[in-house]
Amino acid sequence: MIAALLLVAALAAGLALFASATSWTAVTDNRHDRARYVALSGLNSWRAGRTGTFSLNGDVLTLSQTGPDAAGVYSVTCRASVDAGTGLEANAVLTAKRAVLSPITFSADLADFATPILGVTENVTDAITVYAAHASDTGHAAEALGVTDGFVALGNAAQSTGALWYQGSRGVCTGENCPDGMCRDGVCTFGKGLRAYFGFVCNRVDTDRSSADYGDGFTFTIANALTNDPVTAAGGMPDGSLVEYLGYAGPGPGGSGIEAPKLAVEVDFYPNLGDSEPTMYNSRKDAGYANHVAVVFWGDSGCYDDNRHGAGALPANPDGPTTENVGYYQVPFTDGEANWLEDGRDHALRLEVHRQDTPSGGSYLIEVWIDGSGRNFADVTADYTGETPQIAYTATMDAVDHRKLDTILFGWTEGSGRSPQTVDVHDFNLEFRR
Repeated sequence: MIAALLLVAALAAGLALFASATSWTAVTDNRHDRARYVALSGLNSWRAGRTGTFSLNGDVLTLSQTGPDAAGVYSVTCRASVDAGTGLEANAVLTAKRAVLSPITFSADLADFATPILGVTENVTDAITVYAAHASDTGHAAEALGVTDGFVALGNAAQSTGALWYQGSRGVCTGENCPDGMCRDGVCTFGKGLRAYFGFVCNRVDTDRSSADYGDGFTFTIANALTNDPVTAAGGMPDGSLVEYLGYAGPGPGGSGIEAPKLAVEVDFYPNLGDSEPTMYNSRKDAGYANHVAVVFWGDSGCYDDNRHGAGALPANPDGPTTENVGYYQVPFTDGEANWLEDGRDHALRLEVHRQDTPSGGSYLIEVWIDGSGRNFADVTADYTGETPQIAYTATMDAVDHRKLDTILFGWTEGSGRSPQTVDVHDFNLEFRR
């Protein structure tokens, strides 16, 4: 009996020891899991420059960073400790890459957009006005829409031509040339292209069948930075005439205009159907009276470039609506309604430029969507596949022009004639493709 009792006692002691070891292992595992999650929380809370030691519900975490590298990416490390200074202390260390660059926007970067300063400035200064955040009592359609992050007014109901360029800096540029997608004083490295989005609304409604009540329109322009300076680049004519150039073509107030190579998406409100010489009035060769959106380059260079449809070669300005390689899109006038883009409603434009090297130079796929309804239509951090673009135009450039576009300027140009326009551009976002 005594032997039996001793055996039972030994078995009981063994079971107790086994249970205690199992519980201890579970506690240890839980503490290490907790330390890992604390470290993960630290990584998720990091912002550029946020380093040091912090307390989180009694646990301790330490954030450190290195960088940014040439692409603007930081290496971030978080060291976490739970139950520090006790026999139950557990630690974890996690490291992650964090990019701090965000898209260029009016919300964050409106102050970096400026008009050129030229010897003859009247047209340029009258043409475009930048309204800062929470502008009030402006009488503009953007204000009525509830735009609070600032907007840009093109035309200002005055006969004018002008330009507005991004002149800010983005990312880290330590050498002579910035990495892809980085900018210094408005000069950006084009790389694989870009994506852009913005809204626009005409302050005046045009119900004329010939769309002649207001005009002329505007462009979103990408110009080579090698021979253009954002401080001086503007098109049009010095005397403010030939506003059909939309402030994009022509010698401009400074005499040299916006030099090629360059490309733009034009939003054209006023018809210019003629086929006269580019230096003469009514030379645009528009396909009809309808409002249209089209791709333009630099046409046939003579004393200066032109934006006539069908002009030029390698690349050529698209010539009217086509079913293949669409570079010109229009919506005809409907009786009893306003013209397509001059209806006083808010419209949205998305642009993507897909750029790549070729054996003979470069290839440029230019896609444009107007008033898309897809979920990610305004998201410029990824290519848009939700809908078919109204414009999908592929152009090729020789090696010289392609290389000149390695660095670019971007912004808007406008031309407002005897029937002057006011167009509010808002909610701009731009990101470079990588």
